[in-house]
Amino acid sequence: MAHLGNHDWVMGEAVLAWIDEEILDGRRIAHERTDPVWSFYGEYWTIGEKLADWGGAH
Repeated sequence: MAHLGNHDWVMGEAVLAWIDEEILDGRRIAHERTDPVWSFYGEYWTIGEKLADWGGAH
């Protein structure tokens, strides 16, 4: 872990992964069945909708 000012940077190795079979279309991920969340420039987003700011509600 590295301390970088107001946040920490943690790196690791994924050693196990799994997937909910309800989002599969055969052997492929049906992206329209997913509900992703990601962070971008101090905000949390899902597809087409801002969910919150980092550290608080929107």
